[in-house]
Amino acid sequence: MDKSKTKMVPEMTPEVKDYLQLLMREKKLDVLPAKLQSEMLLDLFVRYMDYLLANTATSLEEDNRDQFDKLLDSGAPQEEINDFIKKNVDSAKVAQETNQEFRDIFLGNK
Repeated sequence: MDKSKTKMVPEMTPEVKDYLQLLMREKKLDVLPAKLQSEMLLDLFVRYMDYLLANTATSLEEDNRDQFDKLLDSGAPQEEINDFIKKNVDSAKVAQETNQEFRDIFLGNK
């Protein structure tokens, strides 16, 4: 497999896992076989993280957005990216908005 095309997926925190499993239960997907649920959870996690990253980027002021893009494009260490986000983003607000929007989209409320 060509590793250059493999997407790095961060570790799923217990809070995010609980949130995504709740969404799956609300959508009645908890009746599916365990293996399929695990695969769906991972897929949902990747989609959630992509959505969170997009919302994080759009919450930045334009100058910071350019810096953020450069950090991501350069393959900067995750710690450096996290530090940048902590300094420039209201993470609690972005996470709350992302969770609500993602929930609405996933459950078909939007």
